[in-house]
Formats: sequence, structure tokens, C-alpha cells
Amino acid sequence: YMWVYRSQKKEGVPQIVLYDYQKTRSAEHPENFLRGFKGTVSTDGYEVYHSLERRDPVSFKVCGCWVHTKRKFSELVKADGKQSKGTLANKAVKMISKIFNENKKLDDLSAEERLEGRQKKIKPMVDEYFTWVKKNQRYVDPSSLTGKAFTYSVNQEPYLRVFLEDPELSMDNNLAEQAIRPFT
Repeated sequence: YMWVYRSQKKEGVPQIVLYDYQKTRSAEHPENFLRGFKGTVSTDGYEVYHSLERRDPVSFKVCGCWVHTKRKFSELVKADGKQSKGTLANKAVKMISKIFNENKKLDDLSAEERLEGRQKKIKPMVDEYFTWVKKNQRYVDPSSLTGKAFTYSVNQEPYLRVFLEDPELSMDNNLAEQAIRPFT
């Protein structure tokens, strides 16, 4: 397994990409690698990162990845093709896409303006998304793919909201995903 750690984009600061090859996907690898790290990591929903945050929530935060959340629904929409119109999965994709699109409009603003924009424009959209997910989750078989996507969203909610509080954080971990792509 190739573990990748990548610094975020900051103007005037070179990006760092570190690859850590390990024979397993064991929690001990990121635990060892991140020992002593203070800050926020953007990651998928892998539980080990959440357990690291629970150990030291003051120094270590996890920012969830909206792309991973959206992908759970996008795969259903793609599989259903034209028949997906009007489905809950299709609605979820549209809601998440709208959040991404509105957040993208804030990219060229200062950090202070971006934070203000996220609080005024993006946070209500995120609130609406989670209200909608929780309302509709009860109507879906939890063992279905749509049910599993809803459960994933609800379980990741605290982490998916982290980007709203820090204008320097991305909504996704695509930079790390792109860095690992040559190995996959």
C-alpha cells in the first residue's frame, strides 16, 4: 500500500508530497507517520484518522472529502443512466455539485473573504444537504447502495463541515488522490 501525505497549496510555498510504502493498510502506519503532527488532514472516511482526532481533538483535526461523498451517489447515477433522473442519488449529486460550484467562486478571494463567503453562502447549503439526507435516509433501505451512501454522509458530517471553519482547507483531498494516481 502506498500512503501519501501532501501539503496544501499555498502561494509562494513549495508543495511537499511524501510517499510511505507499507505492506498493509494497518492503522499503525498513519499513526506512526503522523505522531506529533499538529494540524488538519484532509482525507477520505478511513476510520483510523478519526481515531487519531478523538485522541487529541485540540491538535489534530480531520477534514472530510466531499468528492468521496459525492462519488457514492455518482456511481449510482452513472449505473442507472437516464433512469436516475428524479432519484435520491441524482438529487444528492446535484446538491453536492452546487456546493462545489459555489465554493469554487470563492477561490480568488482573500482568506478572510472566503471564510465569510463560506459562512454566508456555503454553510446554509451544507446545512440543507444534511437536513435533506437525514429526512430521506429513513425512507431508504440501509443495506441498499443509496442507503449506504446516506449513512456515509451522516457518519462523515462532522468532518465534511470542517472546511467551513478554515478558509485554507479544500472541500476534498483531490491533491493527494492525484499524487497517488501514478501508483494505481
